[in-house]
Amino acid sequence: MVRRSGLDHNFHSFYVLCAAATGCHLKPVLAALQLRPADRHTYIGSGSGNHSNANVSVDTPATEGFGDRNEAALAARFAEVDNALKRLSKYDELVEPSFVWGVVSAILHLGDVRFRGEATDGVVEVGSTNVGGDARGPSFEGLEDDVDADDDTEARVGARDLPALRLASELLGVGESTLRSRLTERILSAGAVSSREELVVVPLSRGAAARARDALSTTLYSALFTRLVSALNALMLPHRSAGSVTGESGARSEPFIGLLDIFGFESLEHNSLEQLLINYANERLHALFLCHVFLGMSDDTVRILLNEDGGFGTDGFAAGEQDNGAALGVANVRCVSLIDAPPKGVLHLVDHQCRAPAGSESAFCLAVNQKHEVDDFLIVPKLSRNCKLDASSGFVIRHFAGDVAYAAGSFLQSNNDTLVGGSQWLAKSSNPLVRDLFSPSSADAPPLLPGLKSTAQTLSTGGFSSVGGRFSANLTELCTLLSSTKVGGEPCDRTLLCTCHVGVAALSARPHINQ
Repeated sequence: MVRRSGLDHNFHSFYVLCAAATGCHLKPVLAALQLRPADRHTYIGSGSGNHSNANVSVDTPATEGFGDRNEAALAARFAEVDNALKRLSKYDELVEPSFVWGVVSAILHLGDVRFRGEATDGVVEVGSTNVGGDARGPSFEGLEDDVDADDDTEARVGARDLPALRLASELLGVGESTLRSRLTERILSAGAVSSREELVVVPLSRGAAARARDALSTTLYSALFTRLVSALNALMLPHRSAGSVTGESGARSEPFIGLLDIFGFESLEHNSLEQLLINYANERLHALFLCHVFLGMSDDTVRILLNEDGGFGTDGFAAGEQDNGAALGVANVRCVSLIDAPPKGVLHLVDHQCRAPAGSESAFCLAVNQKHEVDDFLIVPKLSRNCKLDASSGFVIRHFAGDVAYAAGSFLQSNNDTLVGGSQWLAKSSNPLVRDLFSPSSADAPPLLPGLKSTAQTLSTGGFSSVGGRFSANLTELCTLLSSTKVGGEPCDRTLLCTCHVGVAALSARPHINQ
């Protein structure tokens, strides 16, 4: 959400809300949100001042390539979502549209808060909604080197950024000073906490403050999304009555229909954590598919299929896997293990660097290449005319769909979404929805469906929070749930054989990287 590559767009909700809350399509009930056109908000704008997207051209409209490119169409789409929220709020009052859109707007305003070396970088009158120097919103020009720099300079919220901070705090239902403190300071305990004097306040650097801001924004959106999904799932569960959505979930063992939106495999010009997680999900789901395809076949039959297809042959089986059945051997388990197996899987290595005081992108890449140098599913890149990476700047994973080169640059920043100081302060919000999202009772409540956890449950343990670790855990729960379902298929040996060949062909087709 806070980092985009190329001309990728952000979540649709941001664009439709901005279209409905600005210009001739402004709805009076949305005026209090004080939003601006989409291209004037940093998280979704096309300006070069985007915190994380220097590759987006300043000449590219924020809604270009978005499907419905005109504001009227986006405003109409907003009306559809808004009406759906109104219907849902009849059964769950906390998803009332004004609460939901307030949180979405708060995220946009949070993204406009920048951290500078000096607090007196501009003059803004008290009560002004002017952010970034003019009425249109943040001024992107000429500020790239001044804001959010990842150096040791103490982070300060400048005068020109106070309006965005003020709006975000109001919409989240927390004090302006509280929000400022949570973004720019870390509070440490100096021994047993019995008085305020035993707490030590440590100022954050500009880079650390920017990461704290992005972690808060991501957590808010994730919590809101999960809350809406929970409300919908609860309403669709059998034997539900109106008004019982937020109560006990009742029997969870009853049959239900689930829709699985499978990620598309990605290999971009620059691949980082997002692409790794997407491709990792594909590997896990592909492994599950192959297990179902080859289920019940003898090892000899699978070996014949593999050899006939010109694939791995018997070498495709990892040591010791033959005893567990042929399906396990062809189910790309070694590639999956390369990514998620503790203690040296890629996801665990990036977590280690995020925790390390002096963790770095180069140290992460070196660790991956050194610990998996002899792994058949990893290639250590070497600088050449055809390859711009080396062992300290990237690594190559041989996925079932092709070799993908992952480059250093944003792995650590993307992976670490730990909230500075935890989330307890959000549980004290005056906004009913925000308070519910992070309340301790939400963490203790059972999931409405297997594998569906609230943000409060995720953050309840405190400490380090990693995007990759949480993604892996959720994916494991999903695969467990999928494995418990009944798999249908044609009782035809010829059909099954064709299916096997398709699966093996996909597993075997691996173009090599040019080094």
